[in-house]
Amino acid sequence: DNVYYLRRDYKGKSNDNGTLFLDESTRWATRPYTLMIYGHNMKSGAMFGHLKSYEKAKYFQDHAIITFDNAYEDGRYVVFAVGNYNLKNSSDAFLNLGILDSRNIAGRDRQIQKLLEGAVLKADVDVQAEDQLLLLITCVDDDNERRILAARRVREDETEEALILQVKNSFAN
Repeated sequence: DNVYYLRRDYKGKSNDNGTLFLDESTRWATRPYTLMIYGHNMKSGAMFGHLKSYEKAKYFQDHAIITFDNAYEDGRYVVFAVGNYNLKNSSDAFLNLGILDSRNIAGRDRQIQKLLEGAVLKADVDVQAEDQLLLLITCVDDDNERRILAARRVREDETEEALILQVKNSFAN
């Protein structure tokens, strides 16, 4: 569950660093639209302590592709945005993570647009509501605020080299 691994390692043993874990709502019976991975924002850089580095264009460019494999498939994802978002419905920076994994295409599209609008940095990469997303999520200072790195699955008709070039060109100016 989403609380259990906050203070336990992947074997379930007590550990203040916790471990990285996939959102408890992920259902593998059908391919999830969005995979959400949570981890602590450790000052040491452990877990998701380095996600803030993506707020620098050079780091973003140099780490544009993420690998996430699971028991069902291997996956490569291109990073398209990083920013801080709020989980409180009344906030202007509210991002509804639940909608991002729903079958509601119009709702998913609206939340993808909010991801892009609220990004500290974003790449000029095409993202469609039908794409599978990978979100790396960590805490920031406010209890309701989260730093989110958003990536989408590399499509079958794309090459990673072309996507990396696209990301680099996004920051050329």
